[in-house]
Amino acid sequence: MKKLDVLNRDRFVADLLRVMENISDNKASTCFALNGIWGSGKSFVLDMFEEKLSEIQSEETYTDKYFIVRYNSWQYDYYEEPQSIYTLQLSTY
Repeated sequence: MKKLDVLNRDRFVADLLRVMENISDNKASTCFALNGIWGSGKSFVLDMFEEKLSEIQSEETYTDKYFIVRYNSWQYDYYEEPQSIYTLQLSTY
């Protein structure tokens, strides 16, 4: 079931996708971070972003050009060296 976007995050996600497409079209690479207080809708925005991205890329149409890594810092809070977890996370893709 699709979640209801009561905070109208759809426009933000659409703008982010446009920025990402422009960066990609210019053959540049980038990294995005999403900051906000607890309960502000970060996970909702990420879920919506991934959903919209899956609509524009597909292995069937050979437009699978984006690589998304979601890292939950709370899940690995007890590690002293987060770089090892980043590497481990990337190796699962």
